[in-house]
Amino acid sequence: MNIFIMVPSLSLHDAVCNDALKQQEVLRQAGHKCEIYAEFCDPSTQAMSIDEPKLVAGITSDIANTLLIYHHAVFWASGERLLRTATCKIHLKYHNITPPNFFKGYDNGSYHATLAGIEQTKRLITLPGITRFIGDSAYNVDDLVELGVPREKTSVIAPFHKISDFSTAGESEEVRNTLNNGKINILFVGRVVPNKGHTHLIEVIDRYAHHYGQDIMLHIVGSLAMAEPNYFIHLEQLINEKRLGGFVEFKQKVDFAALHTYYKYADVFVVASEHEGFCVPLLEAQYHGLPIVALNRAAVKDTLGTEQLVIDELDYDRFAAAIKIITSNIQVRAYLAETGSANVQKYAVETLAKQTCTQVLI
Repeated sequence: MNIFIMVPSLSLHDAVCNDALKQQEVLRQAGHKCEIYAEFCDPSTQAMSIDEPKLVAGITSDIANTLLIYHHAVFWASGERLLRTATCKIHLKYHNITPPNFFKGYDNGSYHATLAGIEQTKRLITLPGITRFIGDSAYNVDDLVELGVPREKTSVIAPFHKISDFSTAGESEEVRNTLNNGKINILFVGRVVPNKGHTHLIEVIDRYAHHYGQDIMLHIVGSLAMAEPNYFIHLEQLINEKRLGGFVEFKQKVDFAALHTYYKYADVFVVASEHEGFCVPLLEAQYHGLPIVALNRAAVKDTLGTEQLVIDELDYDRFAAAIKIITSNIQVRAYLAETGSANVQKYAVETLAKQTCTQVLI
């Protein structure tokens, strides 16, 4: 089968990019001819992209033996145009789009881009050529069904990831020394955008310091993803207001060894995100045996699996208490690490590969 994968951009360390690239690798190994089209490419992935004329030729000829897989996570004008051109079978892989209200007042560009993305979703699901809608979580599938997609046309395949690469990753001496500070090191990994709940994390640190002492440090690893700086300025103001300047560290760009070291030597991974379509860092933390405290929003609980510490309400005191219990009780920590490691096995690349190849034949 001739398979074309469409994704707006190919950039290293992006979850959608990782999913598309590994998907291509798996489908090629299964004997299919598979190419990727991306409008914007990181130089290191340039060889993976194809030009638009070639794509158009491919998706409008030999339609009985051609499949187009479209990854939808952001508004993409040329992507929609190409989908409307396609006469072959189409599968839409849905990674969800962040609700625009999170960006209102912080970043005008992101607000309008996400608003356009949601409106585009409503148009794309009506295209007759789409025979399958694949969400990378049950939450994302439910989102599509609510918009009108028949549930029988949907399925769930979690995103491919690079978790196994951690097994051969080196360590960063700088990060290891940073975490060897005699404090409880709290970690969060994800872009610095409003839906990720950084304000909640800062409030949790404040409540912990108030109740249990000042032996705590929050490490936020993630890029500043918005063009306007208003959200980061808001976070800095909150940190100053709470007098937590020495309790919060931002690291915008880290290499793989540094990321591995953060996961390996941190004490607790805390997630207070209010919107996640899947959240791969949860699995990365579980792989490292890092106990997690998470807010029960969107896809987070499903991704985490059973027997994990999930808090239903946004209660900062409860989050702080959970951190205290985990770091004070070795049995609790060990149990969360053990059940978390077992959960990661559900997302083994071999399992995802089998599911992917099965879906291609539908």
